[in-house]
Amino acid sequence: MAPTMKGGLENAFMMLSAGDSGVFKLNADTLFNKTFGQPLPPFVKPGSELTFRIKAERVMNQAEAETYQQELMQKYMEESKVRAKKQTKVDDEKIQEYIKEQNLENVQKTESGVYYVVTEQGKGQKPAPGDEVAVHYKGTHLNGKEFDSSYNNPMSGGEPIRFPLGQGRVIQGWDDAIAELNEGSKAILLIPSPLAYGEQERGPEMPANSILRFDVELVDVKKAEK
Repeated sequence: MAPTMKGGLENAFMMLSAGDSGVFKLNADTLFNKTFGQPLPPFVKPGSELTFRIKAERVMNQAEAETYQQELMQKYMEESKVRAKKQTKVDDEKIQEYIKEQNLENVQKTESGVYYVVTEQGKGQKPAPGDEVAVHYKGTHLNGKEFDSSYNNPMSGGEPIRFPLGQGRVIQGWDDAIAELNEGSKAILLIPSPLAYGEQERGPEMPANSILRFDVELVDVKKAEK
């Protein structure tokens, strides 16, 4: 990218060849104003200098960089799958312990690894991929702490959430388990973390590798237009 200002951070990069290291000092006010386009954060003192220690590991043209980025992404996905497989085994043991502690009966398991218990059998049809479903839910951790609920969500006005099934609009555990329910059914879903929010922490309410319980009701199924 073109330098955003004379003596900017981009100029520092352009002074280095592959394998070079350098130390650069830039005025904080100017850098945030002209390069980052935002005010100084509270922990940076106005008028101060920021020190950047930079090493150029590799220099690539745009085509090479795009290929390199794809390779990194592929490597990350493969490593994530390995970690998810290991975590699934850990979570599965914890879920089985929870089932025993809660004395849950008639527990079933999807092919992907979601445990579910139908607590009230509906008489309607099962949804297929692409069908729009409406689901009421309460989400809790295995310790009972609630983190979300459609019943008291001010954003939805207490209405059930609607989404097309099997389109990745919700966590995978939902797509897999809701497909097993008949319209009108109520159920408990126990979702291992790789089929929920995975290894990424999502704030204090959602630590990394969180196993989730959802008490759900499949309120409505609208068949997709052919």
